Amino acid sequence: MGSESRLTVVGGPPGTLQTAVMRLEDLEARWSRFVAGSDVARLNLAEGRPVAVHPDTLTLMDASITAWNLTAGQFDPTVLGRILERGDLVDIVDGPGLYSQSITSRLGCGEIVVDVRRNEITMPVGVGFDPGGIGKGLAADLVVKELIDAGAAGAMVSVGGDLCVDGAAPGETWQVVVEDPWDPVGVVAVLKLARGGVATSSKLARRLADGSSHIVNPHGANTFSAVSTTVIAGAAWLAEGFAKAALLAGSASGPGLLERGGVEGLVVSDTGVVTLSGGMAQFL
Repeated sequence: MGSESRLTVVGGPPGTLQTAVMRLEDLEARWSRFVAGSDVARLNLAEGRPVAVHPDTLTLMDASITAWNLTAGQFDPTVLGRILERGDLVDIVDGPGLYSQSITSRLGCGEIVVDVRRNEITMPVGVGFDPGGIGKGLAADLVVKELIDAGAAGAMVSVGGDLCVDGAAPGETWQVVVEDPWDPVGVVAVLKLARGGVATSSKLARRLADGSSHIVNPHGANTFSAVSTTVIAGAAWLAEGFAKAALLAGSASGPGLLERGGVEGLVVSDTGVVTLSGGMAQFL
């Protein structure tokens, strides 16, 4: 997944934190498109053939397709070909054996075949899979649940800024600082929540080799009236899907999109104006 992770564990048996770190490393090895031999890399080399994957990867694909459906395709995990056309991320060095030469700019989320009985996934020919932020959010969700199930009183896991919290916080409640997208030491808001997921999507966060934003609009030009969006949802993977969708929807339409999706959030416009969804104030 190519990003930094942070973990906080409150209570729990000895070795709980180390087990969580190992679990994140395991998910990275399965889900990163930058790791040769990962499930995702093998899917991107399959050229239409079914690929046997770990059950965790079936869960990842299910979350990806669900987010695609819930956001009417604004979140799309099959934009990999369009990313590669523009040179991929400038801060990632791709190794050999990660992508088939047949991957094109074609989108095809609705044509992905998931065979739960055989633990197989089949990608359409020419279509690449990039779980992107949703993999980070889902990893945070899974590890937090496993920490609580293992006896931790509370846990926070952040993967590349997408985070999940549950249980007892070190203070009165879990607090999440939303950074100013223009100023890394500035603060847009401080969120307070007991449990759930938070994700931020920003057009400024990373760049592709051609200098453009790493956020790809699957249905049009990459023009943004919003700079960043932060979303609170019941799970971090869901927050991530809607954060990308709201960013693409823009500062005027983004908050309404979040409300219709049953999540809350804020949108920062390209002029610095912060707009909240209807129920977001309860988390401030």
